[in-house]
Amino acid sequence: MNVTISTSKGRIDKSAADVSQPAAKDGVSSEQAKPEYSVYIHHHNEDGAPQQWERKHSTHVVDQAIKRAKILYKSDKYAKVEVKKVELDSRKDQTVERSCKVYEGSMLSKRAVKNAVKFGLITLGATLLSVFLYFVLVQEL
Repeated sequence: MNVTISTSKGRIDKSAADVSQPAAKDGVSSEQAKPEYSVYIHHHNEDGAPQQWERKHSTHVVDQAIKRAKILYKSDKYAKVEVKKVELDSRKDQTVERSCKVYEGSMLSKRAVKNAVKFGLITLGATLLSVFLYFVLVQEL
């Protein structure tokens, strides 16, 4: 069954199967125009085996994907969290994945370093204050 669609540029004949699909702009369908952003997690491995990965989230909004990746990374359950942009390369007629953002390393160790630096600065400040007070009090006597 053929359907005729009238547009400002003229008439277009389409089959019924084509009518159910969204109209294309400049030869690119709406699915091709919107890239997909996928969040992958890589599990910790103690035995040196290759890391197992798993797709946790997928969206067309990059900010949502990055926000979800940050939440997963801050949970400190995974060795690596990666946001990949998946889009269709129309010239090669295949999908292409590119890494947008990678969170790697342990948040726990970064927190431990921050806490150690804070503790060291507080200890140094307390020591300097006590030495200063000692000399001020000794000078008064």
